[in-house]
Amino acid sequence: MSKRRSAAWIFGLFLLVSPVWCLADEPKINGRLETRDGARILTVWGSDYERGYAHGYLLAEGMVEFAGRALVEVQPMNSRVLYEERVVKGILKYMKFEPRYEQELQGLYDGLKTKVGQDGMMCVALQRPLTLDDLKAVNTLADWYAFFCSSFSAWGSLTPDGNVITARNLDFLKLPGVAEQQLIIVHLLDDPTRKKWVSVGWAGLIGCYTGMNENGLTLSVHDCFVKAKPEQPRQFIPRSFALRDAIETAGSEHPLDDVEKTLRACPTLFGNNIHVSCPSEGAEIPAAIFEYDGKLNDNQGVTRRTPEQNAADLPNNVLFCTNFHCLRQEPSPCFRFQALHDWLLQVSRSEQKITRESAWEIMGKIGNWSPHLFTTHTVYFLPNQREMWVSLAKSADEGAPNDQLIDLKLSDLLVKNP
Repeated sequence: MSKRRSAAWIFGLFLLVSPVWCLADEPKINGRLETRDGARILTVWGSDYERGYAHGYLLAEGMVEFAGRALVEVQPMNSRVLYEERVVKGILKYMKFEPRYEQELQGLYDGLKTKVGQDGMMCVALQRPLTLDDLKAVNTLADWYAFFCSSFSAWGSLTPDGNVITARNLDFLKLPGVAEQQLIIVHLLDDPTRKKWVSVGWAGLIGCYTGMNENGLTLSVHDCFVKAKPEQPRQFIPRSFALRDAIETAGSEHPLDDVEKTLRACPTLFGNNIHVSCPSEGAEIPAAIFEYDGKLNDNQGVTRRTPEQNAADLPNNVLFCTNFHCLRQEPSPCFRFQALHDWLLQVSRSEQKITRESAWEIMGKIGNWSPHLFTTHTVYFLPNQREMWVSLAKSADEGAPNDQLIDLKLSDLLVKNP
């Protein structure tokens, strides 16, 4: 073979195999992003790092600027300098991130940076590149800014089939991009000791504010304003991660007990009502409100509220909450709490049943209740059916519930390859 023919042969071989070499350099994405009925659904699987990487890579568009503006423009911060001093140099130092969450957040940062490049990490709101600490701050936002939320559960004689229905509104400040960055995230964990689960949140959030796991357990967070300051442990657990630990580890036999145990092990900076519900199969009481705060000397920071503590005029198959404790301190009812009470009382005294439509109506009446806030999302859970209906706000000016309700079955979601 001549030298010229030999060179041509080698060059041809290079052209043939070089695409394989290029493909080998492409990042591995353990996830997919799809749109269903107008809502984005992100599904991630694999190790902690791999799930985080897929999250950052697939949701990179707009995430840098969204994160920066959400952190800086949130009230009463509203200042880049205050954010740096009070959050990055202050609050984050008191927050404990378990190794698995450190790995997932590192993956989130790396996936985002791979997709947008070093120049794309530059954030106008922060006047510097987005950092790993900023992504941690996104996941602790609820620990230094209040959410105003409402929810109820009903079962037995109040529902058509006797099974549980739980509905919740998440009300949030009208920050730029919050509505637009909302989505459903499906978490398929490799760890066989942890449950698969689905959250409703926004880009960059790997914790749980609203979610349901494969067993039908639901959790949703509500802020409570506690008079006493939290007792200072060495470090606090971001409450989005406390709820995530609970939703991933609660078993099917005693799920409410499991959630309570997890919350006791997670000292919190902020006051909370954690609304939990589970399938009514074999459960005497399939819902509870966990009043959860930083007063560790008071019952290790957690008090369980059940229908036994309802007002005397209410039946024992409803439970609801807004933004105050009923047991851990003197309650301060609001119009949303009163509206839920009056509606549930009216239903219980009639022959009506609580359906998705009637639940949607009451959640609409108590949603979008302040000119400074909007109902970011409304979710209706059916724990027995492992099903959830989700209404996502289209914009801060048009909060949920809106005319678009997405029906999601966990049997369809919790699969790697649908």
